[in-house]
Amino acid sequence: MPSRYDHYIALAREKALAGDCIEAETYYQQAEHYFRGAAELASPAQKVDQPQ
Repeated sequence: MPSRYDHYIALAREKALAGDCIEAETYYQQAEHYFRGAAELASPAQKVDQPQ
């Protein structure tokens, strides 16, 4: 099952190929939202190791 990120990227590409740049950008923004959420969940250990 594809992730929500992958789902929105696929929708964005489909809209971009169809020439609907506004709708494509909306889907790219949704994909970024899910990407950032996944990155926050995956990186707590990495944040501890990084100097501030």
